[in-house]
Amino acid sequence: MPRVFISVLVHGYLFQQTPHLGDFGRSMFKIFSGHGPRTDEIGRAALSGFYLLNYLITSLISHSLGTTWALLRTVLKFSASVMWVTWTEIFLVGIPWWYCNVDNPTDRLYAELLPFISTIGKTVFIPMRISIDLLNKRLQQSGLFFDVDPAVDTLPAYKYEKLTGKRHIRLLEITRRYPFGPICCSIVHRSLEEKFDYEAISYTWGSPDLTHKIRVEDCQLAVTGNAFDIIRGRAFFLKRKLVWIDAICINQRDDGPEKSEQIGLMREVYQQASWVIVWLGSAPDARQAMWFISLLFHKINTYDNSDEELKKILNIGSNSPGWPAFLNFLNHPYWTRVWIIQEVAVATNLYISYGGESLSWDYLTSVIRGLYREGMGSVFVITEMDQMPQKFPYVGKDQVNMIAYIRDQVSNKTPMRLDFLLCLSRKSQATIPKDKIFAIRAMADEHAKQAITSQHYNLDDKDVYILVSRYLLSLNDPFKLLNLAGIGNRRETADLPSWAIDWSISPSSISFWKDPSSPIRYQASGSSSPNVRTVPELNSFLITGYIIDEIEDLAPVFDFMETYQNLGPLAHMGPIFAIFKASCKFAGLNSTGQAQDKTYAPSKQPLQEAFWRTLIGDRLEEGINIVSPAPDIYASYFASLSRLAQVLDFIGPDLSLNADIPQIQEIYPEFDLENPEIVIQRILEDGKMMGKFSRAWASCWCGRRLAWTRNGRLAIVPPLTKKGDIMAVLLGAQSCFVMRGDRGAHRLVGDAYVHGIMNGEAMKGDLKTETFVIE
Repeated sequence: MPRVFISVLVHGYLFQQTPHLGDFGRSMFKIFSGHGPRTDEIGRAALSGFYLLNYLITSLISHSLGTTWALLRTVLKFSASVMWVTWTEIFLVGIPWWYCNVDNPTDRLYAELLPFISTIGKTVFIPMRISIDLLNKRLQQSGLFFDVDPAVDTLPAYKYEKLTGKRHIRLLEITRRYPFGPICCSIVHRSLEEKFDYEAISYTWGSPDLTHKIRVEDCQLAVTGNAFDIIRGRAFFLKRKLVWIDAICINQRDDGPEKSEQIGLMREVYQQASWVIVWLGSAPDARQAMWFISLLFHKINTYDNSDEELKKILNIGSNSPGWPAFLNFLNHPYWTRVWIIQEVAVATNLYISYGGESLSWDYLTSVIRGLYREGMGSVFVITEMDQMPQKFPYVGKDQVNMIAYIRDQVSNKTPMRLDFLLCLSRKSQATIPKDKIFAIRAMADEHAKQAITSQHYNLDDKDVYILVSRYLLSLNDPFKLLNLAGIGNRRETADLPSWAIDWSISPSSISFWKDPSSPIRYQASGSSSPNVRTVPELNSFLITGYIIDEIEDLAPVFDFMETYQNLGPLAHMGPIFAIFKASCKFAGLNSTGQAQDKTYAPSKQPLQEAFWRTLIGDRLEEGINIVSPAPDIYASYFASLSRLAQVLDFIGPDLSLNADIPQIQEIYPEFDLENPEIVIQRILEDGKMMGKFSRAWASCWCGRRLAWTRNGRLAIVPPLTKKGDIMAVLLGAQSCFVMRGDRGAHRLVGDAYVHGIMNGEAMKGDLKTETFVIE
């Protein structure tokens, strides 16, 4: 067999491991099968096919450094000539013609012409990019190009020098000795009182293993893989660069006061940096994601149209290849870090680096706000994709919106309370639990920074959480804290009092507490005022209230947050509907979600109505819709949910009907075997209505469970509630509370919704208050 033919087979197999061949085949299949928008798929197929052709030809003919360099020179000359002719014709002929002959030329330029020009540019640059990549490989193989000094293993380990001033920091100075030579670094000390240029990197640590070594002066320093990639990416032989990377510039082995002092200076480090770089590393679809965000930015900011028109302009609902790349971008582990909130919020100049491409932070925030404004719906539901992502990218979207808001507050020098910042950042994660506090402490108001100082970083996690909880209890409304506390939710910090919040855990449910000015706040304790007294020496506090009931029975936990991460088509919603059916049965409803002639005694409502109102907390908070009690229209949304829960067993993944006619007709009487499209349309409509109901239950049922009390009350309680726990109304509290214990001491389980007594009904009559010791 000829060597060239074998080489072609080998290169074809290797190229198959990249996304390009898969994209090419998938795109061509869609084009010829008539599925999907032809213009998007033809463009993508052409681009992928051209990349494949260039890869095969270039890698076959460039077997040595000399031929690779000759090929690169030819490619550069050819690309430069093509780009010069193309852009000259566009600017001298194309654009004037466009503005003279096209209606609404500016809008259509951004929407139609620029993407086409961008595709041409990307196509021209493909052989240049491949040639440069191959040149790098040939240089590495020849021994002329390497990132790490081969002698680094023989050098002694680097030892950090103590910082001499309280406002001194370390900076990594990066350079190369000569082009394509090894990276050389040194660590310098600078005072934040001085003005100098440096870059601060906001990134994820990744694996904590120190897998790489760099040369720092005449020593070796072990660093993580992510830190090494950053150093290699920022190195440039023509100019030295000062870079601040926390894993290197803070002595991580120091457990003394210096580390806590350096952490206390991080806000100033990022605020005074010439540039803050959000470093996301690389991924196969990184360039596609960055290009797509830029395209979305221009489309969103060019048109001033209705939401429906904007959906069409953005190709939402299509198989545009940019959407999966964008979702992967929002699913990046970077967005889960709590430290990024401060790093990005205080930055003066900020941009994102991903896959070798750069993008302004303002582009991203504009896109996120545009896609998630009211009326646009969920992009991730209405966008069709060949393969659903494993997790819905709520964290990335929420983090960008939240950081953008905090950036505005920082820019306007608006004081922010610590409890406000902590609640905003609860979904974020930290490797060290107490970092959930110290990552945002520097952005809080002066009162909080005096109560929680940087020196407190030397305390262990439990003591930090107790310190913060005591401080928050001393603020105006103690129930803003207590509604987030309790042993009724999963906890990871050992020996933490029940009244202290475990900030290391992302919440599985939303607090029932609302701002006192909110028109939909609960008033379970009527107009009473809080009566809370702390007992510091016992790690407990005293609180006054009433015992009104006891937990008698419990339904399964509705862990919707976890289930929704794997939510795909309707047929994949089995776990949600299974818990819904079990909860209906638990409440006394039949399989269709109905309860014939049954009444809920506490509110004298039909049991079915009391049930659906309980699931959503009998209030609505979505955009401008803030209503309490919930509108009656939600009864029809609940009926849609009940029908879908029944019909799920009779439909296939593609909404094909696979049941006997009587079974379907029992749910949808209008079903006709000769015209099944009518029922399919009804199922889709019910899906939309169910979506409205599910958005309402997110603030009540999600992460909790139904319960019956001994006195016949229907309640929503924390997931770890037990039979025999007591239900109490505490003076000054908006919601009810579940507690556990005897008359001597109690532990707080968590806040609860009890249908029929959330507006002070339980406070009527001759009640005797009790003082509870909460441990």
